[in-house]
Amino acid sequence: MTWLSKLKKLKLSRNDGFQLVIVIQADAVYLSERSQPEKAPEVYPIAHGNWESALKDALSNKNYKGKACIVLSAQHYQSYQIDKPQLPKEEWSVALPFLLKDLITEKFTDIVADASLMPDGQKVQAYIIAKRTLQVLLEVGLAHDVHVNRVITEDEIWGRSTTEADSFLLLRRTINDGYKLAAYVDGIPVFNRSLRGIAAPITGENGTLDMYDSLALDIQRSADYLKTSMPQSSFRQLFVCCDEDNTQQLIERLQDTVNPKISPLSEPQVSSGVTLCKTVAGLSSFSINLYPEHLRPQKELLTLNKVVSVWVLTLIVIAGLTYLQTQQTKQIKLQLVSVKSQADELDRARTSLQQQLATHTPTQAKLNAAKRIEQDIESKRSSLDAVGKFDDSQKVGYSGIMGALSAQARNDISLQHIVITSSHLDLSGIASNPAAVPSWVKQFKKELPLVGRTFDSLHIGRDKKNVVTFELKAKGGRK
Repeated sequence: MTWLSKLKKLKLSRNDGFQLVIVIQADAVYLSERSQPEKAPEVYPIAHGNWESALKDALSNKNYKGKACIVLSAQHYQSYQIDKPQLPKEEWSVALPFLLKDLITEKFTDIVADASLMPDGQKVQAYIIAKRTLQVLLEVGLAHDVHVNRVITEDEIWGRSTTEADSFLLLRRTINDGYKLAAYVDGIPVFNRSLRGIAAPITGENGTLDMYDSLALDIQRSADYLKTSMPQSSFRQLFVCCDEDNTQQLIERLQDTVNPKISPLSEPQVSSGVTLCKTVAGLSSFSINLYPEHLRPQKELLTLNKVVSVWVLTLIVIAGLTYLQTQQTKQIKLQLVSVKSQADELDRARTSLQQQLATHTPTQAKLNAAKRIEQDIESKRSSLDAVGKFDDSQKVGYSGIMGALSAQARNDISLQHIVITSSHLDLSGIASNPAAVPSWVKQFKKELPLVGRTFDSLHIGRDKKNVVTFELKAKGGRK
C-alpha cells in the first residue's frame, strides 16, 4: 500500500460519517435519522416504479441537510462471484469494471463496481450498478442539500441484520417483489437466488399446498447445496422476513418439511425497509461503497477566482512592500544627510584642533632650553642639600663637642689646641702626668657628642721644660 493510498483511505474514513439513512425498496423509500434509531422511519411509497419521484418527495418533505447513506434494493444492482483481484483493496473499484466486462451486457465505462472478500479468501462478492443510477442519486440529493456519502446494497445489510448465528439462511420478500433466499457467513453473502413461480403473499388467499411444497423444496435444495459446497459452515438456522406474509403461519407450514430451524428475523415483525434502516443506523463499518473515491468530484486547487485572488493579494503585498521600501529609503536618506552634516562638523573641529595643537607643540630649541634649565635646577638642588648638611654638622658637632670637652675638664689636663672639622677632631695639650691622658679619654664615653669617635694616634711626650705633652688625632665617628 503506497502512502498516497493510505492517505486516501484515511481521508475516506474521516469523511465516512453520515446522519441520514435512505433505503430504496421496491415498494417505498424509507428515510430515518441515524441519531434517532428508536424513531420509526418515514415511508414514501413508490408509484409505478418511479423511485426517483418518491426520493424527491422524501427529501423535500424532510427538509434535511447533511450526509446520507443510501441502501439499494436488489432490483437496482447485479451481483457476481469472481476470483479475488490481485490488487490492493482500495483499487478494486477501479479495476472491477474491466474484470466484469465479459459478464455484463453494459459497457464497462457505464457501470460502477465494488466487492467484498468472501470467507474463503479466494473469491469476492462483486456488485455493480449503472452510472446513471448513481448520477440520479447524487443529483437528487444535491438538489436538496443532501450529500451522498455512501451507496451500499441490501445484501450487505441483510447479512448483518442479526447476531444470533454466524452462518444462517434468510428468506425475505419486499412488497412488489418476489421471494429471495440468501446465505450468509460472518455477515458476508455467500449464496443468493430468487425463488420464482411462487405467488406472494404465500400465506394469503393465493397460497396453495403446491406453492408451500415448491418453496420448501427450494429451501432444502439450497441448504443441501451449501452443506456440500461449504462444509466448514453450518447453515442450521433459517430466518424469515417476508412483507405481507404471516410469519408465524409460514414458519409452521415450512418447519416440518425443511431441516434448518426456522425463526422470525425480528419480533414483533416489521417490514424489510424498517429492518434495513435500523440495521444501517447501528453499523459503524461497511464492506463496500458504490460511490467510490475516484468518482467523487475532485476539489480543484486552481480556479479562476483563486488565481485572481492570488494575483490581487500578490499585488497588494508588492504595493505594500514597495511603500515600506520607499519609506525606509526616505528615512535612510535623511539619516545619511544628518550623518554627512555631523561628519563635516567633525572635520572642521579636527582641523581647528590640529591648528591649536600646532601652536602648542614646542620647538627643539625650547626643548633644549628646558633641558638646560632642568639640569641647572638639579645642580642647585644638590648644592642646597650639601649646604644643608654642612650647617647641621656645624650646629650639632661643634657646639656639642665643645660642650662635652668643657664638661670633662680636669685639673691634670690642659687643652692648648682644638681642631674640629666635619670628619676630624684633633686635640693637643699638657698633662700633669702621662697616666692622666688615658684616664681623661675614657671619660669621653659619658658624653654623647664624643661617643663613637676613635683616635688614630695618641702621642705623649715632654717638652724642653720636662712638661708632659700629648696630641690626639681622631675621626669623626657617629654624629
